Amino acid sequence: MSEDAAPEMVAVLRAGLPLDTPSFAAAIETGGPIFTENWDAEQQGVPLSGSYGAVAFSPYFNQGQPFSMFVIGTQHTHTWMVRDRAMFTAVGRSLGLALERAHQAGRLQVQNAELMARTQALEGFSELTRDLAIQQDPYALIQRAQEVVLSLLPSGNVVYYEQDGAHWRNRAQVGELGDAGLQAFVDAGPRVGGNPTLDFPWTTRQPLYQDVYAQGSDTPAELVEHLKTNASLPVLRRGEPIGIFAVALFEPRTWSRTDRVILETVIASLELALERLEAQTRAVWAQHDADQQRTQAEAMTYLAHHDVLTGLLNRVGLVHRLSELITSDMPFALLYLDIDGFKLVNDTLGHEAGDRLLQQIATTLRSALGDEQLVARIGGDEFAVVVGITEDALCEAVALQLQTSLNRPFPVTGRNVYVTASTGIARFPRDGQTPDDLLRNADLAMYHRKREAKNGWRHYTPDLSEEARTRLLVANGLRGALRKNEFQLYYQPEVDLDSGEVVCLEALLRWFPDGGPLVPPDRFIPEAEASGLIVPIGSWVLNTACTQLAVWRRSGFPQMRVAVNVSPVQFMRSDFADTVAAALQHANLEPDALELELTERGVLADLPAVRHQARALQTLGVRLALDDFGAGESNLGRLLHLPFHVLKLDRELISTLGDRPRGRQVLGALRTFATSLGLDLVAEGIETSAQLDTVRALGCDRAQGYLLGRPAAVWPPGSQTQQSTSEIPSL
Repeated sequence: MSEDAAPEMVAVLRAGLPLDTPSFAAAIETGGPIFTENWDAEQQGVPLSGSYGAVAFSPYFNQGQPFSMFVIGTQHTHTWMVRDRAMFTAVGRSLGLALERAHQAGRLQVQNAELMARTQALEGFSELTRDLAIQQDPYALIQRAQEVVLSLLPSGNVVYYEQDGAHWRNRAQVGELGDAGLQAFVDAGPRVGGNPTLDFPWTTRQPLYQDVYAQGSDTPAELVEHLKTNASLPVLRRGEPIGIFAVALFEPRTWSRTDRVILETVIASLELALERLEAQTRAVWAQHDADQQRTQAEAMTYLAHHDVLTGLLNRVGLVHRLSELITSDMPFALLYLDIDGFKLVNDTLGHEAGDRLLQQIATTLRSALGDEQLVARIGGDEFAVVVGITEDALCEAVALQLQTSLNRPFPVTGRNVYVTASTGIARFPRDGQTPDDLLRNADLAMYHRKREAKNGWRHYTPDLSEEARTRLLVANGLRGALRKNEFQLYYQPEVDLDSGEVVCLEALLRWFPDGGPLVPPDRFIPEAEASGLIVPIGSWVLNTACTQLAVWRRSGFPQMRVAVNVSPVQFMRSDFADTVAAALQHANLEPDALELELTERGVLADLPAVRHQARALQTLGVRLALDDFGAGESNLGRLLHLPFHVLKLDRELISTLGDRPRGRQVLGALRTFATSLGLDLVAEGIETSAQLDTVRALGCDRAQGYLLGRPAAVWPPGSQTQQSTSEIPSL
């Protein structure tokens, strides 16, 4: 445009001529120059009409498309000569070429800039990919992505936000805002719902590009003035947003397609890296959990197979090892040890002392055999040893070795205690084919050894199993005996040696299972005690005897007493005195009509507890008798501490001492002792007239035995004063 053109013309031309201007349209349509000699006449109503006299139009095409238009206008009408036309056409073509080159140069410059940006982006992506692959901190991953983005864009900052309740929290940032107040706002966190640049991408899962920085409802105005443009991209995990990647620039920028590709590629790489890191973390924790579970499983397995107190194998662990040995078909011997005397230590010195003793015993057994042999604790005071030998002599040598190792003082709570072991021996494969069989048979052998004499050993033999089977049958039969009324009381008289009258009847329990033959008391009483059935059976005996005595007293024997044997198991129960009182009350008897007989075995069990129970019964008014005195571990000193009324001399003592001079002296001393304590002296087992004369001469108060009267179901023999057991309440 010439410099001397009128201002209004300049304005029109800068605004541009419409393409439907007739001369424009004709030039583009024909592809050649158009010359008008009288513009006003030809272009009425078109801008610039009246401004020119003659106008020439020369189009320039680039690749078939109109690219530029060279226009010459004169103020007056003009006739375009051939030379004018040729020159104008050449000049227009030259100008078009120059413009095309300039345009291509500009486009090439833009392309070079984009290529440089892409190259820089690729380099950044390469570094980012490498860094993301080795980084283990998620926020360090995010910050590395921020650094790459900021390196490709003009000055600004990149903030990674996460939702935290009602606010967006700044979790990672690269680039400074340059203003402490603005940084404080970013750190404090924009309000969720009050900042569209963060809320929109979170809600839509789509990026948001804004060429002009958008102000939220709570965004400070100075932040809007400071920042010029922004972009916000959601960071997704399995399709759900976890944060917003916010880019803010200090310079104006129009987000190009290249910019968007770069940002979205960075975000995609970041998402993959975060997923990889999450998967690695899950794998690490899964491995940690698996290791922990394996450790716990190993610990549980160890605890399941070992005794916590001693560290030895327990019963479960022993059974497992025995199964392995049986599977390998390797002969071996199982020694089952029960510690004699442990209960006394445990009861007198306490459970802590008992535990210490068991630990020392375990250490002793291991030391005696060495680590190559199996040692287990399979019960409270029961141990088992497995050795790879089966010859009787060698098994006995091992038993002796164990017995010898225990023959020493064990220091416990400041004192030395002594224990022994009773051992049962069973061998594979002769004495059992399974762990249970071997343990059961070794236990049977140990039980018999302990019953015969402690501190020794015994081999298992098949007859022990038969005896155990018999005991089991007895125990099973006892469980229904009360319900089936299979028990019956027999009564044996005690005769006053001065008057010759029967003054007391001892109630003796008899059992006729299923109406069959009698089962001797020494066969079923131990089983009843072991199973605890002796308690209800003993209560039945007590109630039946008291009820029967009441019948006798109403039938002409007002001074008669009844004596009832009491098992130590029953006697030591805390409610025993109440049980006795209830039986007396039910039968309407005075307490001194009942005489309770306790054996020396019961007295020796636990003197303090026996003393307490005896005093309770003394307070009640019941008479107490020490039965079978002289049959075992007689201890006259214990009588000084217990409120007995009667001392019954055992039949063995009478039979062995009564006919000898020395024996007469012993019996005389016992008479003197009983008299000094105010005890009635009763001689049991009188079977001959000579024995009767002896005990009468020695001053015994009463006598009992077959000579004076056998046990009978009714008394007096042939009388009708027997109470039916069906009328007696069973407890």
